[in-house]
Parts: sequence; structure tokens; C-alpha cells
Amino acid sequence: MFNSALMILAATPAAHALVVMPRAPTTTKKIIVEMFQWTFDSVAAECGYFLGTSGVGYVQVSPAQENWNGNGVWWDSYQPESYNIAGKLGDRTSFANMVTTCHNNGVGVIVDAVLNHQTAQTSGTGYAGDTFTKYVYPGTYEYQDFHHTQCGSSNGQVNNYDNATEVQFCELDGLADLATETEYVRSRLAEYVNDLISLGVDGLRLDAAKHADIPVTDLANITSRFTKKLYLTQEVIYGAGEPITPNQYTGIGDVQEFRFTTEVQSAFSSGNIAQLNTVPLSGWVASSGANSFVANHDTERNGDSLNYLSPNNEYVLAYIYALSYPYGTPTILSSYDFSPSDTDAAAPNGGYGTCYGAGGVNNWLCQHRWTAISGMINFFNEVGSSAVVNWVSDASTHIAYGRGALGHVGINLSGSSWSRSFATSLPSGTYCDIVHGTVSGTSCSGPTKQKSLTALSSTTQQWITLILAYGRYRRLWTLRVEDAEIKEGGDWSEVFWNPRVKRIMKPAHLEYLLNAMVSEGSAFFEPSKQTRSVIVCWQKVDEWAETLFDWVSSTGQLNTILTHYEIQEPPVASPLSDIPLSLLSRAIQVLVKTSRAQQIEGTEGGGAIRFFNPPVK
Repeated sequence: MFNSALMILAATPAAHALVVMPRAPTTTKKIIVEMFQWTFDSVAAECGYFLGTSGVGYVQVSPAQENWNGNGVWWDSYQPESYNIAGKLGDRTSFANMVTTCHNNGVGVIVDAVLNHQTAQTSGTGYAGDTFTKYVYPGTYEYQDFHHTQCGSSNGQVNNYDNATEVQFCELDGLADLATETEYVRSRLAEYVNDLISLGVDGLRLDAAKHADIPVTDLANITSRFTKKLYLTQEVIYGAGEPITPNQYTGIGDVQEFRFTTEVQSAFSSGNIAQLNTVPLSGWVASSGANSFVANHDTERNGDSLNYLSPNNEYVLAYIYALSYPYGTPTILSSYDFSPSDTDAAAPNGGYGTCYGAGGVNNWLCQHRWTAISGMINFFNEVGSSAVVNWVSDASTHIAYGRGALGHVGINLSGSSWSRSFATSLPSGTYCDIVHGTVSGTSCSGPTKQKSLTALSSTTQQWITLILAYGRYRRLWTLRVEDAEIKEGGDWSEVFWNPRVKRIMKPAHLEYLLNAMVSEGSAFFEPSKQTRSVIVCWQKVDEWAETLFDWVSSTGQLNTILTHYEIQEPPVASPLSDIPLSLLSRAIQVLVKTSRAQQIEGTEGGGAIRFFNPPVK
């Protein structure tokens, strides 16, 4: 029974492990935390205190360049004055220290980069004391480096988003629009980014990318000048019927998919979360190129997403969904408390982000530490690319689904308990509710749920028996999840595809079976550090060791030196013919441990072995 707002089940670390398939960002940890308006010193501290062990892949910091001093507003960070790293978040030294500290704790750094424009003010002073007038930024840009008459709108501003020229050549909210089609501007922007790269930056969020002139030329040209390949995510807000679309930017890098944010907000606010099984909708950026988020620093203030003030726990529930459903690279917002009547207010505590335990202090929210969200970071990393299975929605406010054989999630938006039986692909065992507690080793601080399905266990054993018998009969050694998708002509098609008797294997079920086979010793993962391909042991490794020793003895080869090749490819066919090297090596190790074999030192890869009778005790 779900007797609270939601329940998440995830295998404890001792149960299963999965390495996420390579995808941007190119690390095994994908999740980004947007540390909105955190000073560089406070980001460094949080990398050391919490983020380094939390499973987070990247922090995204607010713009690093010197910006106009707006005296108490957050959005002055998005009005560059120069490209010196001397903004309100810290100087060059503190920035470099942050990057080093985060890297030392296994966390990459993404910088929110403003490359489309400068300030909107007619004049002002930057945080480092430099003065400017609009269109004249001494040592950086002059009047000719901006668009003035090219855009065609009556006031030089973006008024009509159905006009691509206006969107990309006019001023956004009065911000001086850089002529990114010119050589000087392109080289100057690349110079700034390459300076960030020299300090170790791993990626960029390209602010207002939609407004850069003709993305296939300007942004592509600028990014081609970077001295290191960075993870890129671009702010391109979709508008129905508009000529500029997010999919136009996917050749440059990932794109922030605002339609995901809107869909999540609509589903949770309307009480119809059952519709979320259709994500992604037609026309969206493909998951492999999407940067998904429940809220960012703009949308949490302008009403275009849920936020921490949303009623009925909708905000937290939405994060549970976003971090458990396989769409895009997720970004988690970590921000501060604000009043709906003052959405412009600058960060509290001088911008020094402060967290304690499972939350924030000094008016900081620290969403990345909330028990439910931090638990889901681990869930996301654990289930990786596993498919959604066993989707259930018996009411508009109820959804539950599994991720392969590695985790299961249930979300109840109704406000009352939800009680029913659920089919899952999880192996039998005890699972932690990681939304209401934490996992340490193999113990849970929160509730646990027991999965004990006799019928499923019986069916699983029947399948394993069939697989082992067929593998022995056909001398098949390798079994992959993908084999479930080969209907005809595959090594295993005869076993997995028989529509006449309604025997059709699904990839998610086969992945579960592979895990079960490994658990009982009738298979092992090959290559290691993944869960989608195994070597099938129709004999256990110990039994193969006895077969090997019997063959060596019966062929008179005791006390002689044999190579792996001679065992695998003997002159006369034997039970060991074509045995995979990884399985053979395991069998040899059994004999080594029982003093019946010796690896010959000095042979490449330990490829020669002497076999002998064990000493008489």
C-alpha cells in the first residue's frame, strides 16, 4: 500500500550495479545541479562537503564574467560588462579554486555563459569597478560590434517571435545585441570561453542561444574555436509555430527542452500525471540531446514551471518523476527563498550558499540535499538506461513503473492512500524506500519493502533451465539483452520467439533474467561493469574446472605446459573446444586455488599453464 505521497524502491548497492551508457555529458554521472547565484567559494565548499559523494556529475554556476552592478538584483549576472572573471560571485582566484576543488571531488563544472548580448543600461559600473555606456565597453566592445539597424522592428526590440530576423538581430529586453556574425565578436567570445577552459571548465550553458544570429553559422563558428570539446547545453525556448525551434540547435550540443518542463507542470498542477507515459511528445528534442529540468532560475519566478511554493508536494513529486523517467540529461535547481512579490531579489547571505543536513539555512533552499531528491540522484545513476516496464495508472493521480530489474517507482498525487498489487521485474529481496530515507551499505534509514514472489521465482527458474539446456545443446556462450529483439535467424530466436504458443521475450525481462543467472552463478557479466551481456555457464565454473582437469589427465598432459589456445583449439574436439577465454580463465583459477594448476610467470597475460596432481597430504 502507498500510504504516503509517494514511494520509490531501489536496489541496495549490494544487489545490482549498472554503468550508464556513454552520452553527453561524457561521464558515468550525468546529473547537473544548477547552483544558482552561489558564490564560487560556497560552491567549492559544497563540492567538498556533499556533492562529491552525492552522485552528482556537474555543478552549473551562474555567469562568471564581470557584470553590471545592479545593487540587489539577481539578473545583473546576465548583463556582462567585460570578460574579466571578476563578478559578484568571486574573482579569478576563487573561480580557479572552485574548479580544482570540485574536480578533486569528482564533480565537473559548467558555466552559464552569456554570449548573445551585453547590458541594457545606458551607463553603469561593473562589479570590478569598470565603467561603461551601452554599446561602448572599454577594452571589450565598441559601437560597431552591435546590431543597430539590421533587425527591422520599429523600436529595435524583439516584438514578434514569428519573425526570425527580429528574434536574432533585435535587442532582447533592451540588451545590447552582439553582432555575432562578425569576425571580431566571434573571436572575442571564443577568447573568453578559452580562458574559462584554461581554468578547467568542463561545459557551458549557452544563455539566450535562440537569439544568436542563425545558429548553424554563428554559434557553430564560435564553438568550433574552443580549444577543448565541452559539454554544451543551450537555452532555446520553444514557441508554437515559431520559425526558430530547439531542433535547429541539436548539431551544436544539447538543448534545454522547455516543453518537458511545461508538460510536467501541466500534469502535476492539473492532477493528471497519467499522461506522462507519453513523454517525449512528437517534435521534442530526442532524449539523447535533451537537457531536462523541472524548474530553472527563470521559470521558478515567472510561473512557467512548478516551484518550491507549489501546493500538494507537486514540486518534489515532479522531481521524483524527472529523475526516474528516462528522458534527457536532468538539471536540478538549487536556489534560495524568495517572495512572489519580489522575484528580483539577490541571493541571501552575500551569495554564500549554506546547507545543513537535508536542507538549507540562511534562506537557502539547497534542493539538491532534500532527502527525496538526493535519493533520486542515486536512483538515476543506478537504473541508468534501463527501459520503463510495468507501467500502471489506475487513476489520473496514480502512476507506477519499473526501470528494468533495478528499481521501481510509485507516485500518488491524490492525497489519500493507494493500495493495490504491483507487478515488478525486481528480483526477490528487500528494497529501500529512498524517498523517505537513505541507503548506507546494505542498510536503509527509511522504510523498506519486501519483494517475495513465489510464482515469479518459479517462472524465472523455468526460463533459466531452458536457456542453459538450449545453450548446452547449441554450444552457445554469449547471451545479450539485444537477443530478445531478434525474431528470426538469431542464435536464441528459437527460444525467445514462438508466437504460436505466445512465448515472446521482452528485452526488459531478459535483462532481469541475466541478473538472476549471475546471482545464482549460471552466468557472469562479460564485459564487466555492465548488465546487458553475459557468458552463459551451462556448467558452473567449478564444474568447468573439473572438466578441464579431467581432459588434461585423460590426454596425458599432466606436468606439461599448455597455452590457452591449445586448450581452446585442441587437435581433436573436446568438451573445452571454443570455450570463451574469460570462462576458461575462471576455471583455471579454481584449479590454481586447489593446487592443481600453475600460471607460468613471464608469459604474456598468464597465457601458459602447467597442470599437475595435487600434493598428497
